[in-house]
Amino acid sequence: MFSIVAVAVLFMACINFINLSTASHVKRAKEVGLRKVIGASRKHLVFQFLAESTLTALLAGIFAVLFADLMLGAFKDIIQQELLVSLYSTELAITLVSIVIITGVVAGLYPAWYLSSFTPDRVLRNRGKNNLLFRNSLVVLQFSIATIFIVVTLIVNKQMSFLKDKDMGFDMDNLMYVELSKKMTNEQGVISDELRKLPWIESVSWSQNMPMNRTRSSASTRWHADSEAQMVEYWVVEDPFIETTGMRLLAGRNFEPDEANHHIIINETAARAIGTEDVIGKRISFIKSSEIIGVVSDFHFKSLHNEIKPIIFKVPTAEELTGRFGSYLLVRMDEKNLVKGREALETVLSAYDDQSGITYGFLSGTAQRFYTDESKTANAFRYAAVFSIIISTMGLLGLIISAISSRMKEFGIRKVLGASAMSIGQSISKHFLVLISISLIISIPVIFYTMNEWLADFSYRVNITPVEFFSGALLVLLISFGAVSVHVFKAARANPIDALRHD
Repeated sequence: MFSIVAVAVLFMACINFINLSTASHVKRAKEVGLRKVIGASRKHLVFQFLAESTLTALLAGIFAVLFADLMLGAFKDIIQQELLVSLYSTELAITLVSIVIITGVVAGLYPAWYLSSFTPDRVLRNRGKNNLLFRNSLVVLQFSIATIFIVVTLIVNKQMSFLKDKDMGFDMDNLMYVELSKKMTNEQGVISDELRKLPWIESVSWSQNMPMNRTRSSASTRWHADSEAQMVEYWVVEDPFIETTGMRLLAGRNFEPDEANHHIIINETAARAIGTEDVIGKRISFIKSSEIIGVVSDFHFKSLHNEIKPIIFKVPTAEELTGRFGSYLLVRMDEKNLVKGREALETVLSAYDDQSGITYGFLSGTAQRFYTDESKTANAFRYAAVFSIIISTMGLLGLIISAISSRMKEFGIRKVLGASAMSIGQSISKHFLVLISISLIISIPVIFYTMNEWLADFSYRVNITPVEFFSGALLVLLISFGAVSVHVFKAARANPIDALRHD
């Protein structure tokens, strides 16, 4: 992802160089004509222009390496990963030099070919070759990339906000988990009792599994006599589990102390699979025969990449409580005393195992780790959007200045003939606004396809709406117009005498 962003931004910079180099053909035309008159061949001119572009790229590469060295710490935070490669290693230096040289050649190839094609007779008659279509195409391509980055950033941020704010079906706030070590599994009942006595802890429950954990247990289940057997996930939990996690009981009752082992609680999806309105009291073929005593609302026990599946809760047997199975403690902290509660938790746990053997943390942090890649993607596109709009605006600004300088006499004559500054300003802006509008139209199918593919990885996702496209397009138009408007209206209000005094 970062490589794609880097190549795209570098490509936009190359487009700027090509556009600005060819836009300055009026100034370079006389140089080319004179050099050809005194015997320079086209091959020599091409080599000169390529050398100039490569030298520019080399100087830019030096500044880039120095700037990257300063920003390395911030970049580690952006990608959330430690960099193991030294910026000044021989291998990386060779790679960077190769990229710089290739960039210089690619960026300078068309300007070199175009500028070296001028002939002395065309230069003397002030008749340059018209490359307007090619330059316009590059402007459209550049702003299409910028628009794609901006709108994609808006959609990715929208999905990330959705992931953050989505109701998971249980309360993750202030909920800690403790993965019991081998030394602690046989003592989980004693540990739970000690924790319940603490004033900063509201509730404690034992569970064989926990939400957002990848390990699962499943058993063959028949919802009713006529249904086919299927493997259904189940959780072995202690009676306070529903209360501790904050799940919502929709029907029936919760587990009670000394609950019968053949009593189970199911989620909404499992209830729908049974196919009857009232499932309380019904029996299903799950680990022999089990009676449904309650139904909880659906909750996301995995990331939002996964669809909610049927799930069954049961109380543990004596064998399951002996430590044969892996287990967890879920601890609900008092919101006002999180620090004291965590310190007290650590004190109790350290009496049964040292810190190196205990894994614990807040469940909300565990949930966010499922979206690490998405978080990196969002960061990549945020920075890409900023850089792309800056580079595009710089290129547009250069082209506007070039276009204005080559048409100053035209504007002077038009003002003498009665044209207003507003009409001249509109005539200059109209052309570039049309190009930007075309780029917006071109970017729509690319964005729609790319984002649909990215969002397809989520079972629960946001919808792509016209709002994101409109917001991105409006942002591009406002930034572009704001960047060039000062120069446009300055040229439109210029005194025509200044442009015509030498004619």
